Amino acid sequence: MAKPISSSANFIAEIIGEESLAGQHMQAGALLDLIDLCAGRIAWKHSNGPVATVSFDRVNFLQPVYHLDLVKVMGRIIIVGSSSMMIEVQGFRKSFSQSPGSDFIPVCKCYVTMVAINELGRPRPGVPQLIYENSEQERERDLATERKRLTAQWAEMHAAIDNSAQVYKAADVMDKLNLGKATYVTIPQTAVTTKRQFLPRHQNSNKTIFGGDLLLDMSKIAIHAARQFVSQRQVLILAMNRVFFKQPVALHDFVEMTARIVYVRTHVMEVEIDVFLEKPDGSRVRSHSGYFSVLCVDENYNKKPLAVGLQLQDEDQESLRAYVKAKERFAFYRQHEALD
Repeated sequence: MAKPISSSANFIAEIIGEESLAGQHMQAGALLDLIDLCAGRIAWKHSNGPVATVSFDRVNFLQPVYHLDLVKVMGRIIIVGSSSMMIEVQGFRKSFSQSPGSDFIPVCKCYVTMVAINELGRPRPGVPQLIYENSEQERERDLATERKRLTAQWAEMHAAIDNSAQVYKAADVMDKLNLGKATYVTIPQTAVTTKRQFLPRHQNSNKTIFGGDLLLDMSKIAIHAARQFVSQRQVLILAMNRVFFKQPVALHDFVEMTARIVYVRTHVMEVEIDVFLEKPDGSRVRSHSGYFSVLCVDENYNKKPLAVGLQLQDEDQESLRAYVKAKERFAFYRQHEALD
């Protein structure tokens, strides 16, 4: 039976952060966690059963969030397939210092794809179709459909570079904004690796780890890698690029994350994160990857030029390929998404 879009709408609102840090900048991971929770709740209700996070579209953070902000995340299903659901999610914040009755401030908007699953964790067909109730919902459907097309194009761009036999030359691929830095380090020198096992409190009803908890950890290692790169504490996440969850993470899995700086511009560095799972039998499988754009700022949180650049080397083809992909991701964003 089809359901109207309005019946899927829901929200989560929480006061986030630490009392001792009230009013200070908070990194984006907590917001990503809430987005995942909200999208999952909406998808579960619409599909009448368990769901799993498949992917996050690009998330641009328009405003910083601060400790002890009231953060509201609201969403609705906007497209459905046989077993999949795309949820439009918007995030807002309100500070305790705002006057009573003041409006929430928009922070972000993104699309999260969930899939209905059965007791074996396989896709569960038969998700109710949608009833579009007005022209605004139809416009949002068309926008979400375009986002799906861009995501497929983005993935094809990545695959073309990965599958190419081209041998890159550092001088040919280097962006001019990487020139003139005070110091240089290689991409492997920027790597940071963490390895942990999640606890039962991180499990969802499917007996796997919440996607939001994984995103929270990814944001932490992205920030650490960026801070290490610029040798200072003050950095801010501007965006998280697309994340595709290809493997469910079980409680008994070790989760290994490696972050490295793969591209720099004037003020912004891109952090690539690869996530692998170590199974109890010792086997190792790739789970997913993600990309964070991180801004270098001064003590007053104004943009600060990067003094460190990336030293590219012809003999390190793997790093050159990562650099080329990051460069193409930025060009893709500028061409297709910067005005979203």
